[in-house]
Amino acid sequence: MTQWISSVVGRTAASGGLCTLAVLAGISGYHVPAAALLVIALLISILSVWDTVRAAEGLRDVCVSARSGDLSRRARAAGPRELSAVAKDLNLAFAAISERLDAFALEKSHLEALVLGMPDALLATDARGRIVLANPAAERVTGTSYRVMSGKHILEILREHQLADLVDRALAGGDVGEAEIPVLREQQLVLRATAAPVRRGEGPTAGTIIILRDVTEVKHLEQVRADFVANVSHELRTPLTSIRGFVETLLDGAMNDPDTCRRFLTILDRDTERLARLINDLMDLSKLEASGSLPPFERVDLFEVAAETVALLGVRAAEKSIRVENAIEPDLPAVWGNPDMLQQVLYNLIENGIKYTPEGGEIKLTAIAKDGFVTVSCSDTGIGIPAHALPRIFERFYRVDRTRSRDLGGTGLGLALVKHAVERQGGTVTVESTVGQGSVFRFTVPLARSEG
Repeated sequence: MTQWISSVVGRTAASGGLCTLAVLAGISGYHVPAAALLVIALLISILSVWDTVRAAEGLRDVCVSARSGDLSRRARAAGPRELSAVAKDLNLAFAAISERLDAFALEKSHLEALVLGMPDALLATDARGRIVLANPAAERVTGTSYRVMSGKHILEILREHQLADLVDRALAGGDVGEAEIPVLREQQLVLRATAAPVRRGEGPTAGTIIILRDVTEVKHLEQVRADFVANVSHELRTPLTSIRGFVETLLDGAMNDPDTCRRFLTILDRDTERLARLINDLMDLSKLEASGSLPPFERVDLFEVAAETVALLGVRAAEKSIRVENAIEPDLPAVWGNPDMLQQVLYNLIENGIKYTPEGGEIKLTAIAKDGFVTVSCSDTGIGIPAHALPRIFERFYRVDRTRSRDLGGTGLGLALVKHAVERQGGTVTVESTVGQGSVFRFTVPLARSEG
């Protein structure tokens, strides 16, 4: 009897009803006293309540864990049918939320990587113009660590009212604004600023996103290009105008006078030579600046290249009684470069020295190997270069004295060619000069690879 009651209680508790108990009693053919039925009913009620409480506690524990951020726990599908259904639905909901949170976390990681890796400065502000987010690139253009920007007003980071006005317009009108903002520092920067509003649905503007792009180099290159076009046009126009004028004069009858004709033809020959030299220099400069056009490198004996270059310019130096000395040691270690480019560098430096060194002067080539490089020096006893002109001396078409340079047949590209040729071979070029005493040009070139 005891075993039967236990069995019935267990099954009845599982099914959860007195009707089931009565059916089981009838099927078994047993006569169960009313008192026993009451005890059984009481036990069933207690077990049912206990099972319900356990299921509810399980649901509560899972909800508490979820509230603290742990969505990995799952509710046990037990207890009354309704609670079991709630547990299953809750588990499905938590699984869906976990998937969405994982997706959001991945998206957040992508956005963080994007913001941190952006080459442009990014600043996010709240509705009052105070910074809530900044990336490392912002440090480069503002001069302030991006880690300490949070909470500061945009004017505390960049004291540029043009930028603050851009942010205010974005906050007030909700429009995207752009402006170029010069920033005064040790070296002036030009920033292209873009401010876009951040909205919460259809509500008011909640903040702004500011992008600051450093366009200083772009502006410089645009100015260099404009100057280059203007200078090329001028340099080409001058000899062409001269050639056209003398040709017209000859055609008008001057060619019938032998002396005049010879004088004019001599001038025409000089101008056409200058024009050809200018075009050749432009082509050489274009080749050096073009990517992928670098000629092959090899082991180069600088002493031999220098000796050949000095011989090429020997006649021009002799015309001014200028002594050109190749003092490079014959046993100098070989360098790694292109022999034609190195000869062009030496040729332009020596030729430049001949132009600006008075008669009876001296030009000397020396070289020393140190720290993986050979430093070549070309010194002269010329007129020298003013201190204010030294930073620009390697610019294309830059001349300290334009009239004197043209009279000497210069194109204004010789030193620019030197700079590009040296840098394309992995070296650097510098100049020191004192007005009235002369100049020293130095350039480096890497030592050749191992003798093997």
